[in-house]
Amino acid sequence: MDSASFESALTDKNAHATRLLTYFDSGPFDFLRSPLDTHHVALAQIPKYKLTRNENGFPVSIEIEHVTEDLSESKTISLGCAPSLVTNFAEHISGKSPPSQEAFDRVILAYSQAALTRYHDTDLLVTGDDVLLSHRWWFQGLDEMTIASVEEALEIMDLFAKRRGIYFLSSHHRADGRLWYWCSFRSKIPHYNVGTDILASFDARFAYVLMGIDEMGTQYYLGADNDTMQNTMYHFNYFLSLVCGIFDALAIETRDRLKIQFKGDNIPARISLNKKAGDKFLRALSKDSSGRKLRQHIDRFRDFIDVIYGMREFVVHRELPQETRFRYLGKDGQEWTGNFIDLSKNTKVWRLVRGLDTTRKPYEPMTKLGLYRGFEEPPPAADRRPFSFLSPYDFAKAATMKLIQFSDAYLESLGYPDFLQTLSPTSDLLDDIKILRNDALGF
Repeated sequence: MDSASFESALTDKNAHATRLLTYFDSGPFDFLRSPLDTHHVALAQIPKYKLTRNENGFPVSIEIEHVTEDLSESKTISLGCAPSLVTNFAEHISGKSPPSQEAFDRVILAYSQAALTRYHDTDLLVTGDDVLLSHRWWFQGLDEMTIASVEEALEIMDLFAKRRGIYFLSSHHRADGRLWYWCSFRSKIPHYNVGTDILASFDARFAYVLMGIDEMGTQYYLGADNDTMQNTMYHFNYFLSLVCGIFDALAIETRDRLKIQFKGDNIPARISLNKKAGDKFLRALSKDSSGRKLRQHIDRFRDFIDVIYGMREFVVHRELPQETRFRYLGKDGQEWTGNFIDLSKNTKVWRLVRGLDTTRKPYEPMTKLGLYRGFEEPPPAADRRPFSFLSPYDFAKAATMKLIQFSDAYLESLGYPDFLQTLSPTSDLLDDIKILRNDALGF
């Protein structure tokens, strides 16, 4: 942990940093922080390493003390970095010569993480420092290390725990997997009410969507290779089918609840939010006095719905999405590798996804929806062809956020109340959901 950035975050009452620190003694995680005296009790309790300096005051090694009930032992690890290299790197990230002390300290922190990673003492450097995070691909290209924001660290911790069968509602409140995903679903879709068989299929599919996102997230953070690509695409293709099933369940529930009638309403495939297959259903919905508001809601999310149905078309009925593992090597040493879907030839889906949101993902060379666009190397600039990639995990996560917004408002428009408000204040389910909302780690 980058103590300086956590000190600042705690002073600003940052909820993510505060939440992360509550997991210090929760079981599966080992915490270690960089040297800094702090008045924040939550940070002060975290063990810190010591930087050993030579006669010139340059950091040369890290000393870690492991203390348990039975013994206390220390270990010294060499940083293995020359002063000239540290100065050069500090100049690079600060753009100043000589570099500032802050830039020098950032490089030493990164080298400390690299040394700790080499000796398997830590796997992750967690920081809120924008400079470190914006240069992390450059640092990670220099040596083996992983640098993450606090929000990313919470996500990684959640997946790490779940991979070991631990499902945290909060740092000291665990559940089994079934209860965790049920609480997660109910917290995200409060207007879901237990009722018809169709609604039961809706909640089951939604729970599977949440499980699939976690499975894709695990593959994402394991790194890009043939195995993680294959496993990711297995869950991604299933994810698309599940979301289409959720759309169809909402359409059927609408038909049954509002008694929508149209020619061919006995054919299940025609009761759909897909504007082609469900054309007659959607037109009948527009004519119904109770259904017009729903049709307007569907139209507001039309581009999102079309993206999902369009991508499922390739998975189920046409050629599967083309997989690719892409490695980027920047001129200044920046390096990253990722598993992607190649949309270079599928310009229709590319345009639909791009039309949803072009907001840049923090500290990443892609959008929040997982879109990355670049040019082939190494032909001359005039001959380079653009390529368009999509990160399955980033897309699935962002798409599910839209699905949550769409589905909960849809059920509310159908006349379903906020179920959580109908529960007794002493309800165990309500208590678990509130705890998860406030204190859980991941998505």
